Amino acid sequence: PECTWEVDDPKGVAVLIGDSNAGRFSEAFIGAVNELGMNATVAVLPGCPFVDLVVVNSGQPDVECRRFVTESMKSLRENPPDLVVLTPSEGKVEAADFQLELAAEEVRFSTPNDKASAWGRGMQETITQLQSAGVNVVVVQPIPKLSDRLWDHRNCAVATIIVTPSSCGTSTSLTEANEERARTMAANSAAAAA
Repeated sequence: PECTWEVDDPKGVAVLIGDSNAGRFSEAFIGAVNELGMNATVAVLPGCPFVDLVVVNSGQPDVECRRFVTESMKSLRENPPDLVVLTPSEGKVEAADFQLELAAEEVRFSTPNDKASAWGRGMQETITQLQSAGVNVVVVQPIPKLSDRLWDHRNCAVATIIVTPSSCGTSTSLTEANEERARTMAANSAAAAA
């Protein structure tokens, strides 16, 4: 309830759910949904994409993330909103320190191409589960971001930025940013099309 923005005489309910990428859409989502006369709910767990997958970080399954996904899916299916917006980050597909596991299988995928394939299957299962409960689903592609290859935020402490502002500056082209998220975008598009 503390993450729901209500309107008088609502015409429905819309939910934005996912990782920090989804969280970046919160203000725009709440504003747009409320303007349409719907209640807006935001459910975000940073680092946890709302995809039917097990995220494995440094060899250990992320139990908290898996619980967030399964419990949230259960809640959405038991009390279906009118709309769910999914917008997961591409990081779990591209980052070398993460593996992905399909929830129904116990096979871990490590390469970006294999993880993208598993991602697509997990995303399609997520969409299918929601639609079978009568929920309309919108998939929004991840926000372009600076590649971890170009910029290490750990070297940009507040004191460093204050003393030497240019020490943390970098840029990248939209082409490079799109290359970083191409596999995830293709998997999301294929899952939505299916």
